[in-house]
Amino acid sequence: MAQTFIVAWRKFSAAPSPSLAWLYRIASHEVAHELRRLARHRTVDGVDLGSATHVASPLDQTLVEALSELSRSDVEILRLVHWEQLSRAEIASMLRLSIGTVNVRYHRATQRLEDALRRRGHTFAKAVSHTKENQ
Repeated sequence: MAQTFIVAWRKFSAAPSPSLAWLYRIASHEVAHELRRLARHRTVDGVDLGSATHVASPLDQTLVEALSELSRSDVEILRLVHWEQLSRAEIASMLRLSIGTVNVRYHRATQRLEDALRRRGHTFAKAVSHTKENQ
């Protein structure tokens, strides 16, 4: 999203230590702002934007369903670790938490995701390896 880079450019000189985590924090705020805007205008030309999802395989669909059971903070920490591949220190900096808190949140989120996947006949390890293969 171009808006993220516009905001980052404006804030760059005032940032104490601009980093990838700093940029992700700005991007997460911009994405949240955009999601709020879309929620106010869920339909465009009669299309419900909230239901538009493309899923490539049954395991992808299972993962999407399992993730939909989790809280926003659980999904965020899993996304940052597994999809964005940030270190725990980068995540801690981005979310303004201690590394210990990030570790606890990650552990609890993986447990909840594992439970949701197990109910669907899959495991967390299988889902994560499948996701990495498709990146």
